[in-house]
Amino acid sequence: MTEEGKNKNQSLILGDTTIYWLLMNQRNLEQYGEGALLLSQSDTVFYFDGEGKVKPDFFLDWGRLKYPEELRAIGYRSPRAPEVMKGNYVIGKDHMIAFGPIRIFRVFLNNHMELAMADLTSGKGIYSTQMTCEAAQIPLLYPIGKSTNGQLVGIYDLPLLLAMQESIADRQSPENTNGLYTTMDSLTESALKQDRPVLWFAKIKKELLTNPN
Repeated sequence: MTEEGKNKNQSLILGDTTIYWLLMNQRNLEQYGEGALLLSQSDTVFYFDGEGKVKPDFFLDWGRLKYPEELRAIGYRSPRAPEVMKGNYVIGKDHMIAFGPIRIFRVFLNNHMELAMADLTSGKGIYSTQMTCEAAQIPLLYPIGKSTNGQLVGIYDLPLLLAMQESIADRQSPENTNGLYTTMDSLTESALKQDRPVLWFAKIKKELLTNPN
């Protein structure tokens, strides 16, 4: 924009509706330091300081999960879209949370969501369906934000609670995990009975900073 707040020219559309380059329409800006981080359509995460100056924060290298170059022009309405969504590679990314050198966001592969985490200190990343640690009583699925006192924040909404309830009947788990499932099952039953979602706060930021694995 100009100094008067008017548009200099039309916005440039990158990627349009292709599967890989389209962001997943959740939070892609994250407050960080004196500025903000942007989870963009490219494989670069950018940092904007308080003056609006921009520089790369880090680059995403998916390794063996890299999206094939020949598929990057395929759109959601393409007949090949179902084929692409089932591939064993990162299809898209979304919803970043950042603190210290830790970057947490969601990735999509094999037609489902995973929780990814990058540690800028080591330059390495991992992904999983959940986070578990000694400070959390139940697995933490896809945090949606962070608090100022060392917590990550997430929610078990109704669709997720119903999915958890359905999984109980089909569960095949080792005996040494029964204690964990007892807590989860009790939480699910109580939330559905009261028809209320569950908002969780987990004081695990310090542990992730000291032991990101």
